[in-house]
Amino acid sequence: MGVDEVGRIQFVNNADMTIEKIQSSPNLVRANNSIPSDVADNALSNLHGVVSVSYTGLFLALLLFGSMVLITNTVEEKSTRVNEILCSTIQPQQLFDGKILGNVMLVGVVLSLVGVLVFAAVMLLSINDSFSRTDLLATFIPPMKLTHWLIFLLGALLLYAPMLTALGSLCDDLQEVGSTLFPVSYLVSFGALPALLYAFFSPHSVLTQVLTLIPPLTPYVMIARSSDLPSWPIYVTALVVLSMSVILVRFVCLRIFNNGLLAERTAMGFRTFFRLTTRPVN
Repeated sequence: MGVDEVGRIQFVNNADMTIEKIQSSPNLVRANNSIPSDVADNALSNLHGVVSVSYTGLFLALLLFGSMVLITNTVEEKSTRVNEILCSTIQPQQLFDGKILGNVMLVGVVLSLVGVLVFAAVMLLSINDSFSRTDLLATFIPPMKLTHWLIFLLGALLLYAPMLTALGSLCDDLQEVGSTLFPVSYLVSFGALPALLYAFFSPHSVLTQVLTLIPPLTPYVMIARSSDLPSWPIYVTALVVLSMSVILVRFVCLRIFNNGLLAERTAMGFRTFFRLTTRPVN
């Protein structure tokens, strides 16, 4: 056997050993379009924080969207006297509940479209072998946190939609909306939003525990705590408090809606609100 042939055999053997080392090494890049495992893990870890902020922003956006649609429709129906036609065929209570249910369904449709886009984004990211589809789904759509988020989104809609519907029934045109909605505007601007920001950055503080159990603030605070849920006793208490608040708010707002629906040029103020709530529902 010649020297050249021996050298050729050694070269082939060394090449085979090098290929085996590359294939068995977890620290080397597997392919041109692949990402090292440690980089992928860091990316997924960073995504958890981004997803938490995104869910909070989506909550606020959906509430704002639902509120604008609800108040606009209520005022337009009154200004065009469509509500008089509706009240001649159905009870004001049915109209009131139908508006709230329709608003919840509308927000649900928008949320479904957002869910389709998120799922499509997960599928695109999972094309790369370094990102597991299971890990991406657990990051973008975590089952427990998503269930928690949906519960308190629904709670916020059922809590604030009656208020907006009742106050909208007192407006004769869209120009009066700003002055009529001041109770809800002040509550959200100076109560709910600051509480949400505080709970987001200090989920374990004593003040956050207290804010969690204040009914108008409960949905906002609990959404802010989605990434770090409270203990079960506080969680269950918050659910009970929110449920009782929804029932009470509906009872009070139904009276305002029933008495303000056919009223014209109603003077705004806390005295007016109190007077309308003390009148019985026809």
